[in-house]
Amino acid sequence: MKKPKVSVVIASYNTARFIGRAIESVIATEYPNLDLIIVDDGSTDESLNVISSYTSRTKWIRLLEHPNRNNKGIAETRNLGIDQALGEYITFLDADDTYRKNRFEIAIPMMESNQAINTVCEPYALVRETVNLLSNDFLNENESQFLVSSIFENQSDSLKMIEEILKGGALPQTNAITVRRNALHKAGMFPTNLKYCLERPLWLKLFCLGGFVSAGTEANSRYHLHDKSTCATNQSTAAFRWEDTMSYINVYSWLKKNNLDPQFQDILKHKIINKYFHYTTYARGVKHKMNNILFPPMQMVVSNPELLFLPKFWKSSFNMLLGKYNPDHVSL
Repeated sequence: MKKPKVSVVIASYNTARFIGRAIESVIATEYPNLDLIIVDDGSTDESLNVISSYTSRTKWIRLLEHPNRNNKGIAETRNLGIDQALGEYITFLDADDTYRKNRFEIAIPMMESNQAINTVCEPYALVRETVNLLSNDFLNENESQFLVSSIFENQSDSLKMIEEILKGGALPQTNAITVRRNALHKAGMFPTNLKYCLERPLWLKLFCLGGFVSAGTEANSRYHLHDKSTCATNQSTAAFRWEDTMSYINVYSWLKKNNLDPQFQDILKHKIINKYFHYTTYARGVKHKMNNILFPPMQMVVSNPELLFLPKFWKSSFNMLLGKYNPDHVSL
């Protein structure tokens, strides 16, 4: 019996050092019906040459680019791959990460046998690595396995699950998730107005659509942590901290627009407000970064007009604008 087609989407931007390793890891799974889509986001290094060396000899590996080879960001780049995917199931792989050989052994059979399952998240391995500057080889220092939270195993209490998710640490890693293509389209794909926190809104929307489960006890992919990793370079910035709040606003707006889960809307509303108050105490120390202190209050009012009648909102916003910062938070 023929295996269902699976599309793997890799977004690539100046990843010549890594992309070959990622492609080889997909090939090594030996899954018989793959559609590997590598979307280049305007690379200026040798990435295209490396990718072309694979597309020229393997029919199921494709290279896509934005019009005029523009740089559009990771959300639009992944979304282009989703739009062009041929598979019923879609997985993702960051260009500097890798799949394990067992990547498709658990999720695909589960989803084929149960049409109610839309999303499967599995464990992943974290690999801390350095680079040998003399040979450009990767030196894996250690590998640790991370299980997805067990809250996804029993969906009888959805509100409890939502509360656990919002505490953090329960969402899947991008490389380890498998999604039905139609579910991705229903969820609106990756939000293009976010740069750092674009995965969380999509995973939460998929959860709201139902059929979101965890599976497996062995990691199906590797997240390679090195000096170029996004999480290693951006999490302390004001932009990253505000996007943390924006990611919840994105989900809240989507729920309101589609009239979905009013209880989750209420939980998210309180989460967003608390996130904003925390952000204002941090952003008071931001110097010469007006977009970091002017845009957030406006965005909050657009998503939650009732904040106009909340004195604490006005107080925290004005203190942020005046630069009255909390010394316990980092100044930039």
